[in-house]
Amino acid sequence: MCDGWTDGKGRSLTNFLVNSPSGSVFMKSIDTSNVIKDGKKMFELLDSIVEEIGEENVVQVVTDGAANLVTAGRMLMEKRTKLFWSPCAAHCLDLVLEDIGELPILEIYHILPKVCDSNCKSVKTCRQYHYDKNFNPDSEVLIGLYETLERMVPDRRTRFAMDQLEKFKGAKGLFGMNMAIDTRDKKQP
Repeated sequence: MCDGWTDGKGRSLTNFLVNSPSGSVFMKSIDTSNVIKDGKKMFELLDSIVEEIGEENVVQVVTDGAANLVTAGRMLMEKRTKLFWSPCAAHCLDLVLEDIGELPILEIYHILPKVCDSNCKSVKTCRQYHYDKNFNPDSEVLIGLYETLERMVPDRRTRFAMDQLEKFKGAKGLFGMNMAIDTRDKKQP
């Protein structure tokens, strides 16, 4: 993760942190005044940080959503196909709230009920659909899932086995035939 800020002297500083299941650890702080506005140079900096940590130890890089870092993040994902870049949700939310703050008050009153209704409905319907055996997820969701699997599990045979496991658990395709279901709990020699 990286987080930028400006010190009392007007310098742009970027803190780099490493997050793991054990928690977050400060790695280093770099004066990025000369490179902060250049997406390619920020890519080079992020790439060097990933190299220092070891690509095999990095799953995701999180930055704010500024255009230069969006460029850097995309370049990083092109070079290192097993990792993901994403903008910080808090930063995105902050930008959205700033935009809402610039709207006339009457427009905000018209927007809020729609947002609340759609969010409440989506939470309720998500649970409803998630447990429905006949539910078919959106194709964009499936595409995203498979893109993620390709990045995380590069071996095609392993991905195929994972897909077969889902079909087995759901008794789909050939696994749904009576013979397959009857022999499911029996050990093969």
